[in-house]
Amino acid sequence: EGDLDKDRTDVGASFRFSPTSMTWIKFGRTNERRAFDRYFVPNADSTAANGASSSFSGRPEEYQVRHTVNLTPTDHLAFGAETARDLRTSEFFQGSVFTSPTGDLSIGFLDDRMVKLRSRQGYVGYTKDVSPALSVQGDLFWQQFRQDIDDFAAALIISGDTTTPITARTLANANDVRWNPRVGVVFKPGKLVVRAAWQEWIQPASVSTLAPVATAGIELDDRLVSSGGSAKRGVVQVHFEPDERTTLGGIIDYEKVRNLGESGFRIPTPQIEFVDVLRNVQTLNVTSLDIAEGTIDFDAGRSTSAGVTVNRILTPTLSVAAKYVYAWNEADIYFKDDAGNLQVAKGIAKIPFVPRDFFSAGMTWVTPQHVYLSAQAIYRSKRFVDRDNTAASALRADWNGQIAAFWETPDKRWIFGAGALNLGSKGAPEQYVVDVRVRF
Repeated sequence: EGDLDKDRTDVGASFRFSPTSMTWIKFGRTNERRAFDRYFVPNADSTAANGASSSFSGRPEEYQVRHTVNLTPTDHLAFGAETARDLRTSEFFQGSVFTSPTGDLSIGFLDDRMVKLRSRQGYVGYTKDVSPALSVQGDLFWQQFRQDIDDFAAALIISGDTTTPITARTLANANDVRWNPRVGVVFKPGKLVVRAAWQEWIQPASVSTLAPVATAGIELDDRLVSSGGSAKRGVVQVHFEPDERTTLGGIIDYEKVRNLGESGFRIPTPQIEFVDVLRNVQTLNVTSLDIAEGTIDFDAGRSTSAGVTVNRILTPTLSVAAKYVYAWNEADIYFKDDAGNLQVAKGIAKIPFVPRDFFSAGMTWVTPQHVYLSAQAIYRSKRFVDRDNTAASALRADWNGQIAAFWETPDKRWIFGAGALNLGSKGAPEQYVVDVRVRF
């Protein structure tokens, strides 16, 4: 039996001082509470019973401001600041009773945790259009992330007339302050576009941001980085259009991530569920949907990947797209020794949900009657679900697919759509969606 209560509020405003000068301000807050209760008897003769319950609440909020201005037609400046905080509380209880010839054995476990997060950042970014074919960008971020953790764990073991209580309390705090640069270049010789970037950053406690999220047109890859985690990334992208109907792409990407703070705790990033339903891009084709299987949670690691993409317009109403990525990665696992010191075993695992081989192929078909149909097939090689790469968490290589279709009225005001996602997936549940929208 489970219960979910979640709401999100965002308030913002913008003011345009001139056609080349603009300011944004934003406030956002989320209230989330999850509760889960489950009791079960695993065997028919009732010689053992287990019960468990858990709850979680989080209240992230953020305050942000940003200003952009064109100093000249070729000189672009942006600067801003934001602060965010989050209070997370969680409780987990599990009780077990076993009956044996030597007597009853009862075990109870409780974990009560409170986490306070706060992040602040200020930034300035400058872009220079050196020529129509060349532009360079440099951003500098001052970032601070603080976490305070109070974790209380207790266990009670009762065997016959013997009662054994065990308690432990962990009080930890960490304060990470860094200057993080980002630099990039865009070169456009003819039909070829080359982008290169180096990005260093800390994942803030906010769920969204007004700060720049792209360097030289290359967006930050935040799938691997938890709240308070740090990342260093170097990437080169190539885009080529040999003709009006064909585009080819290539990418080489290296990223080094550490999610585990000095306190020894990983902090999952807050998520806003169902954000995709607010984006018109979802109704265009399935290749625009997020193809990640699950939330990636690990201590630290490194990932190097290389990929190619092909897009081709076959007819005015039919297009196809394909993508292949080869990824090499390794993950570190942190643990505490008997003295409570944080130790690390480097490179002994793989990053969860990251396969060595990834391939996707899809198509989009559009009719004069305003009917849109898209389909996609995805292949992933073997990958793991959990941080420890246990055998039970391994997902074997598999194919899965998704299909989406919608029809819009000739005036484009009404849209009626439906979709089936994650068909045949071993790592994500199948989803079926019916979508009705009206544009004012």
